[in-house]
Amino acid sequence: MKQKKTHAIGAFAMAAILTAQLLISPISGAFAAEETTDSTLAYFVDCGDFDVSTLSEGDKFGIYNTITDQAYGEDPGTGKKWGIVDTVSSPLKNGTAPSAPKAAYTDNTWPNEWMSGDRVDKTQSSRYTKNQYENGMPRVLDYRFEIPNDTYTVELFFADPWGVSAAPTATFEETVVVKDILTQTESTTKVTVTDGSLDIHITSESACINLAYIKIYMPGTTTGTT
Repeated sequence: MKQKKTHAIGAFAMAAILTAQLLISPISGAFAAEETTDSTLAYFVDCGDFDVSTLSEGDKFGIYNTITDQAYGEDPGTGKKWGIVDTVSSPLKNGTAPSAPKAAYTDNTWPNEWMSGDRVDKTQSSRYTKNQYENGMPRVLDYRFEIPNDTYTVELFFADPWGVSAAPTATFEETVVVKDILTQTESTTKVTVTDGSLDIHITSESACINLAYIKIYMPGTTTGTT
């Protein structure tokens, strides 16, 4: 009888430990997924985030992404393919910034390494066209998202931290074109996806593009709820 009671107490203690681990886990587990995901968003991308595994205050992941930024490929949590469409050489053409070792880098785009650090507001951090102007390249920044066919509202926010990133143009799905987008303000566009992939192609005649964040809202939801 004493042995059975000991086993019962041990099982109760183990359950309590597992419950505590779920509650304090910052990234993984059912509790964490519920707390850090916004069901109104398909994707939330904090472009140029210093640490792609963390969220800034007030932000939440979309239902299809579990990190804030990446080069195009499978999301480590959901398996959905999304991210920056660019080459990723080894070594990278422009290297990486020591100030942001946990950020996402591609050959022709960088996080804004002059920010103060991780968890800054999503309107302050940005991904920019690294050395494209200096190397005589057209300024281009592309993202692609695997997503079910439907109509979505896409919200973009462009920064201009150095006064050289004015009036970008965004083309969605090669058909919806929005020109001369204002920086430091939200720009929302309705986009219909018919091939399971939402492509965003950003260009500019200015010296640089600085994209701060992307929100892709689920069909039927209202922007401005996050």
